Order: sequence, then C-alpha cells, then structure tokens
Amino acid sequence: MVLLTMMMCVTFASCGDDENGAATSAIEGTWSYTSTIDEDMRFGKFTFKADGGLIWEDDEISSDCSYTLNDDKLKIILNHDDYIEGTISISGNQATYKYTWHDYAGEWDSDTEYTMTLIKQ
Repeated sequence: MVLLTMMMCVTFASCGDDENGAATSAIEGTWSYTSTIDEDMRFGKFTFKADGGLIWEDDEISSDCSYTLNDDKLKIILNHDDYIEGTISISGNQATYKYTWHDYAGEWDSDTEYTMTLIKQ
C-alpha cells in the first residue's frame, strides 16, 4: 500500500512538471509581434530563453527582461518597472496573447485588455 501511494505521488508530480516544461519549450525562441491597439507594443520581437530570460526588441534592444509561463499564463517583465500579464494560446508557429499592463511600484494597473499576435521566426 505504501509503495502504491509513493508511485502515485511520483506520477502526479512528474505530470505537472512535464506540462509546464512543454509550455515553456513551446515558447522558447524568437517571436515577432504586432498589436493594432496597444500604442506601446505596436511591433517588435521577443526572444524567450529557456532560463526565463527575455530579449525585447522594439525601437531599442533590451535584455534586462524576463518572463514566467505557467500553463497558459504568461507574465513578461519589462526592465523591472512594468510588466504585462495575461493568457497566451500557442498553435504551431503562431500565438495570441491577451494581456493587461501593470507596474511593480503598485501605483497603477490597467483594466484594458490588449491582444498581441506573435509569429515564431
């Protein structure tokens, strides 16, 4: 009975890790993005690294960024000041990201939901 319980715990633990690992590996790489509504994120590129690092290219290149992805919940931290957070749907080399803006100082949060289209390069 103890052996059966231990096997069930190991099985459940490994399943959860595999799902997040698969989601993370699906987003790794360089993606170009466009957003027709969000003035701050009209177009550019994100390079998602396996270690959670992120390179953001718009008018400038910023490598002082990071991200977290849990299931379909994606949080992109932009230069430790602001972040965008929402859900991402990945299908092959295309993705749709629905997100809202926030700041780390807690001075403001936006209720406006934006949609970004991403294409893997």
